[in-house]
Amino acid sequence: MNFFDFEDDQQETSGTGEGNSPLAEQDIGKIVEQARSGELSIDLVEELAATQYEEGNFENALKLLDVLIDFSPFSADVWERKAMALNNLGRYEQALDAFERAESLNPWDVELLVNKGITLDNLGRSDDAFACLERALAIEPDHEHARLYEGFIFENREEYARAVEVFEGIVRNNPESKEAWFELGYCYDMLDRLDEALDAYDRCVELDPMNASAWYNRGIVLSRLGRHRRAIESYDTALALDENSSKTWYNRGNSCVNLGWLDEGVRCYRKALEIHPGDEIAWHNLGNAYEAMGRCGEAIAAYSRAVEIDPEHVQSYFGRGCCYDAMEMFREALDDFTTALKIEPLSGPIWHARADAEYRIGRLEDAIASYRKAVELEPECGEAWLDLAETLYEVGDIRAAYEAVQHTACLEERFPEPLILTARLAFLLHRNSAAIKALQRFLQLFPDFRRSMEEEFPIIRYHPAFKGNTA
Repeated sequence: MNFFDFEDDQQETSGTGEGNSPLAEQDIGKIVEQARSGELSIDLVEELAATQYEEGNFENALKLLDVLIDFSPFSADVWERKAMALNNLGRYEQALDAFERAESLNPWDVELLVNKGITLDNLGRSDDAFACLERALAIEPDHEHARLYEGFIFENREEYARAVEVFEGIVRNNPESKEAWFELGYCYDMLDRLDEALDAYDRCVELDPMNASAWYNRGIVLSRLGRHRRAIESYDTALALDENSSKTWYNRGNSCVNLGWLDEGVRCYRKALEIHPGDEIAWHNLGNAYEAMGRCGEAIAAYSRAVEIDPEHVQSYFGRGCCYDAMEMFREALDDFTTALKIEPLSGPIWHARADAEYRIGRLEDAIASYRKAVELEPECGEAWLDLAETLYEVGDIRAAYEAVQHTACLEERFPEPLILTARLAFLLHRNSAAIKALQRFLQLFPDFRRSMEEEFPIIRYHPAFKGNTA
């Protein structure tokens, strides 16, 4: 049995500077010393600080900004830039202190208030962040950056309907806001408004065709809509822009598997694992694909890698156990099912699988106990009730077997076994009318088996109830 983990992972866009100024290689302490002694002009220090920030060298930028603060302690701009450098370094409390200094010098700077709100949100203080954004919006009601971050906070709180209201307001005012269209796609997806999510991502990639994350998220939505061929096309565009995205390869593999393209699914999972070999979900789905192809040895190897990475990954123990069972390695299968149940003791399918393994190695009483647990957890599972009834019949507990087989009516139209077993048990319990009723139903559903049934149940040949029921 296969459990594919088809994730709906969403990627957020993130920009990081890729450049590396030569200054990053120099002794920044010497430069700071020259600046403090007056050997370097303040304008040059300003330029170097800006360059270092833009290049992502935030520690260097911070040291140069401290020099600027010494010379201009009442500059709100310099304090804000210091705060932003600290924020980018993850030093949020210090960043907040710097923002407070900047705000005290210029309380009407909307961008400053928005950036301070971002830091408050990074500290987990979303209510304070909202208050900061409200002050910004009171000054400039249509400030797009403030509105965007208001929506982000709602997203972080998983208040997606409220986030949608914010982002929809942005695109009404600015239909060209690719950021708002992207976030709308994400929020619609989270709200299961999939057609609207697709429309939003379509608009986003129209405005920003080089956005790999938008193409990827669009593929996720198409996959959720069951449009796997179109999803693959979207993933392919994302991969053309970023071929090293393991999530995109993984989800492309899921769509391929859903289309029955197992070989291509395997290729995609393997590509994802080349990039991110520690992804237990990708190993698990690779195992599922191999299992579906009948390549149980390779499936076992993949499942084994999954549980090496995550010893609690119950689906991989279950999948590996099923492969061992298919290879008639029943004791190994039993070990895996037992391990899985230690992690997830309330899984009816795993109890059922464990019972099957116990039955196959001759531990019938253990199997009966496990079947009983399976039907307790999933009382609508006719297959488990049938296996329980057959095992009880085998150990001679006829009455309990008859009680169990009463729960298998859901299987009657597909399989002959429930009705045959019902007839056998009813005759043994001298419930002849129930036995005859079961045989009548059997002949109605499976008339071609009449002659073989007459050998076991001669009553069919002469009892008036069966007249006219001929094959």
